Amino acid sequence: MDTICKILKIPKPQKEYRFEPTRRWRVDYCWPEWKLAIEIEGGVWSRGRHVRGGGFLKDMEKYNTLTIKGYHLLRFTPQELQQGIPISWIQAFMEMRKEVLTAYENPTKSKESGRSQNHEAKEEGEGKRKWCRASS
Repeated sequence: MDTICKILKIPKPQKEYRFEPTRRWRVDYCWPEWKLAIEIEGGVWSRGRHVRGGGFLKDMEKYNTLTIKGYHLLRFTPQELQQGIPISWIQAFMEMRKEVLTAYENPTKSKESGRSQNHEAKEEGEGKRKWCRASS
């Protein structure tokens, strides 16, 4: 992960970050200020803990809690980490984050409708909430 951070020119993440004080859960790497967590999932091909029934269910609970707390989770195998695969995913996250912050801090008028991007995003979110209510 150190090499990836050097390539991206970003600070090193906290290792074994404990995101939930009432549980013993940790994520492998985390930038708490960005709410970005990374898990390295070992044993994918050897029936490791993360892919067996009990471990899989416990990971789902952990990951759902992480999401509800507002974190973004990226998951990789050890082989993907060695190959540098996380670089493009972290870059994509940083771009998305930058776009969201820019839109929030500097709402601009949409050329097509004359409404602000924030207004359009709010309407889109309301549509998703309606869909969630209808399907539950």
